Amino acid sequence: MSNESFKDLAGNVGFGSWSSVDEPGWTHSLEPDVATLTLVPSADTLPYAQYIFSFNFTNPVDSQNSPGVHAISYGIPIAAAPFEKDLDTTLISPCNDLSIACKWSKGDAAPLHIVEPMFLMKEISQSSPYPAFDNTLSVTLLANIPMSQGALITLSNLAGGVKPTGSTDLLGTNRDTFQAGVDAATSTGYWDADAHKLTLRVAEQVGAGVLLTFTFVLENPSCNQSSPAVCVRASRISTDCLDCSQGQCVTLSRAAMDRDFVKILNYGIKGHPNFGQTAYFDASAAVTFAQVPPRQGDAAPLLVYGPAFVVSNITQNNPYPR
Repeated sequence: MSNESFKDLAGNVGFGSWSSVDEPGWTHSLEPDVATLTLVPSADTLPYAQYIFSFNFTNPVDSQNSPGVHAISYGIPIAAAPFEKDLDTTLISPCNDLSIACKWSKGDAAPLHIVEPMFLMKEISQSSPYPAFDNTLSVTLLANIPMSQGALITLSNLAGGVKPTGSTDLLGTNRDTFQAGVDAATSTGYWDADAHKLTLRVAEQVGAGVLLTFTFVLENPSCNQSSPAVCVRASRISTDCLDCSQGQCVTLSRAAMDRDFVKILNYGIKGHPNFGQTAYFDASAAVTFAQVPPRQGDAAPLLVYGPAFVVSNITQNNPYPR
């Protein structure tokens, strides 16, 4: 690395002068609002010598394509020339390599190529499709932007879910990441029964690419319904350059969550001495009885069967007259 070969305008070796406006006394063809890094050689440079250095800065929040980056020299004037951008390298993702949603691809190494802030994973499933049952909803979230302390995550359109308005307990691996509100205990969220939404306040900052899993319990409605399109939104996110306390917040727009239409719930099977395997019942199963055999789609959130007699057997003990 050649960091020590350069200095900033104040003479500090190993540094450069960063600015998004023209430096006083400098005139060049770049627009004034284009960010520039100015370097001064700390000693005479050698012709045809290669100088390699690196520097860090915080990416902007807004998505953008990689801009044209140019090098220009003053003193010994060299006209602006474009850098050759790396369009081939696939960077190492900070997320779990098993997460397809977090994979990076060719072109991501191009300078200042910025993707839109979003949830890369936003999955939700349920434990029971039966009316009036306690139903455990399981959530998996992964964002490509850090979630600052005080940011809010809202799960909405949890239509049909029954629970009084107020604080509700969270379970699962990352339950203590959230709280129902300022000064509330961790491992809680705030349930709004009228709006059918769950709001989570981030208790401590969560890094980008960190997988979050948690569960919460709602009671299913008494009537049948299809799985509603549950949505997720994040708001009040502060960054290094945007302070939400000053009204400068980042928001992840409301988006439909990925509902689990694949997993087959464990109903369990317990034979009946007279009726064979027609009565599905096992107290240890995640779902304890079924009007139909296990099927895909039952794990979709707040999909609820209609009330029904799922077992209606009758027998007698004496077939003889009188």
